[in-house]
Amino acid sequence: MPFSILKSLSILLLLSIGTAAGLSAQFVQTPQTEREKEELRSVWIATAFGLDWPKGTGQEEQQNSLRLIIERSAEMGLNSVVFQVTARGDAHHRSERLPWAQRLTGTFGDDPGWDPLQFVIDESRKYGLEVHAWYNVFNVGLQVDTNAYKASTPQHVFASNRDWVKLVGNDQIWLNPGIPAARQWAVDNVMEIVKSYDIDAIHFDFIRYPSGGFADDVQTRSQFNQNNIPLTVDWRRDNVTQFNRDVHAAIEDVKPWVKVGSTPVGHYQSSGGWGALYAYSAVFQDAPRWLQEGINDYIVPQIYWAFGTPNPDFDWVNKDYIGRDFGRHIYVGIGAYRQGGSDSQNIAAEMGRQIDSIRVAGHK
Repeated sequence: MPFSILKSLSILLLLSIGTAAGLSAQFVQTPQTEREKEELRSVWIATAFGLDWPKGTGQEEQQNSLRLIIERSAEMGLNSVVFQVTARGDAHHRSERLPWAQRLTGTFGDDPGWDPLQFVIDESRKYGLEVHAWYNVFNVGLQVDTNAYKASTPQHVFASNRDWVKLVGNDQIWLNPGIPAARQWAVDNVMEIVKSYDIDAIHFDFIRYPSGGFADDVQTRSQFNQNNIPLTVDWRRDNVTQFNRDVHAAIEDVKPWVKVGSTPVGHYQSSGGWGALYAYSAVFQDAPRWLQEGINDYIVPQIYWAFGTPNPDFDWVNKDYIGRDFGRHIYVGIGAYRQGGSDSQNIAAEMGRQIDSIRVAGHK
């Protein structure tokens, strides 16, 4: 998910850094509805594949570009940043558990000599911005990097606990949510961040299975089924929910003020008639339940489509979340980087309509 803009009680807006710079003045003026004081307005700063950051391997260049993103965020009237600290089983923070990300130095596992997460926190506090640490949970690696994973210190989970991970397709490596020890490993990674840094929230992405789950899940269920769930599809959903239960309880014990949020895929259980990847049945996310159980403080469904288009329609998907908040917060992820091509005026107009639609829907 590329660099973004997020607005709240309802909205998360994805922008490329270049697009964000072009929209900074006109974008804020485009929505017709009144901005509420309680709104969370933020940016996603993606480190996976260097999508938004880092763009170079030198410390000064990396710090300057990160500083600029945070400055732009404040100038645009945003009030938080969501910084991707763990993209694929790696670290953009000092960790005794995860190896340093490859793009920081050019070599996987090499110490860059500074701490990007702490830098984000320090810079963000200058502007009064919240910092949400973005952690990718179960999509943990790339098959092309397995040799580097074995050589890193500490070793990547692919090398240290090969039986916990699955190869998916020709490129991806996923942590198996059905193995309790694997889930606990992820919980412990999160708690290292929560205990070590003054963050305002932890923000989960890829908190799901790959589409359809794993071929041997029936066998895994026969071995690990602590809640005695008879159907594999329900067992998969419960595994993902159990991760949320465990990590929320652990955070509550040490820093109960740190919020827990997740960003599920956009369609929940149905669509307006078009084909869709459903969170509930295809990737086994039941995000409204996480709100209902109180194990997430907010969710950010990824509604990356345009307003009024037939396949799918942003407004339909947005309204499908009405009434699913259980007294907590739903922020809507908007894919500005997918709208209007390179025409910033078209993008701004589309984003304004989407923000208005979200505010009118009244997500809370």
